[in-house]
Amino acid sequence: MISCVSHLHIFFRQFSFAGLHRWLGICCCIACLHTNVASAGEARIAVAANFYSSASALAQAFEQYSPHTLKLSTASTGKLAIQIMHGAPFDVFLAADTRRPQRLIKQGFAVAPASTYAIGQLALFSKAVRLDQLGSSVLLDGSIHRIALANPESAPYGLAAQQFLNSLQLDNKIIKVTGDNVSQALQFADTGNVDAAFVSLGQAKATQGYYTVINSDKITPIKQQAVLLKRARKNAAALEFLTFLHSPTAKKIITDHGYLTE
Repeated sequence: MISCVSHLHIFFRQFSFAGLHRWLGICCCIACLHTNVASAGEARIAVAANFYSSASALAQAFEQYSPHTLKLSTASTGKLAIQIMHGAPFDVFLAADTRRPQRLIKQGFAVAPASTYAIGQLALFSKAVRLDQLGSSVLLDGSIHRIALANPESAPYGLAAQQFLNSLQLDNKIIKVTGDNVSQALQFADTGNVDAAFVSLGQAKATQGYYTVINSDKITPIKQQAVLLKRARKNAAALEFLTFLHSPTAKKIITDHGYLTE
């Protein structure tokens, strides 16, 4: 009888010990799940129009390994900067120049330092004209009558296009159609409303048609900078995304989309 009681006592002790381990395991899993959910954050990214498709690919890659999510909004660099100064709820600004991020830092809307995440290349795109064979010389032989470009006042690629046209002394010899941003300029050419459009190389490569890269020392280099906005100084998602932008994975995505990196 005593032996039976002893065996039962040992059995319940072992059962309790095993049960305790199972409960501890479940509790740890729940705690880990809770920690992952609690640490997941969100960052709102203001993206220059030329870089939107590239930023979308970057966001997808970032979210594959990170618990955070990114929400992208796009417009011309100049318009986004104005929105930020008027309180738009963005956390990171991916501009298409260096001037606006530096201005935002100087005026207290962004946190130094800004970093160059891409170097853009200007391209001339056409739906019908074989620019891949003829190059930009078509601007001089009358093949192009109407050409679209982004607003030079607010869009860096529009400014670069205007500088190039000025260098050829074509400003008054060709009909210019100005888009609100470089994506709208591309749309004008893609739908046949103009003969060609000045866009980023990344956009030209992603659109069915013909293009040529514009290489000219008359164009201000298109260095595109990213900057953390003041409201996001403690936003883990924003901080991690800015670090990711300079990773080998991100750099490959950026170069695959037609940009250069430092």
